[in-house]
Amino acid sequence: MDTIAAESTSKATPKVGKFAGNIYSEEYFKDSVYYDNTKAFWTGYNMQSYLYADDCLNRSSLFMNSLHEWSLVSTRYRKVTELWDLFFTVAGTDANDSWYNCYLFYYDFYGAYEQKFENFADFGDIYLSFIFNMLQNSLNIKKQTENMIDSYAIHDTVTFT
Repeated sequence: MDTIAAESTSKATPKVGKFAGNIYSEEYFKDSVYYDNTKAFWTGYNMQSYLYADDCLNRSSLFMNSLHEWSLVSTRYRKVTELWDLFFTVAGTDANDSWYNCYLFYYDFYGAYEQKFENFADFGDIYLSFIFNMLQNSLNIKKQTENMIDSYAIHDTVTFT
């Protein structure tokens, strides 16, 4: 690959140069490489097509940010009442919204795949469907594998994920 093509490829896709840090003491979850990878996984597997998927991801991220905030406050201040007030505020809002929206997302996700599974007669039908699906998508799979190899070479972890 010549240098012009390599430069245009690296400019076209976001390049993540972050390193994993401690999300409790060093950085907020939304600013971390963990959020970038989770968001890339979410987009890659088209999770946003299910009900409450975006709410689950956003509320979980807010909960993780709140844990970071609580860690910062608990290490800076020694007033027990402030710590408990902040803890119950976090546990009562972001944590509650997080598990509830993620449960609703799971319920929709599970229901969709349960309905798909019921349409198959037996395991042979599932296997045959898998084989034909792989044949249908073989060119797309080849292209995506090549994209993964290129992303790995330029350390583009978002596209790779």
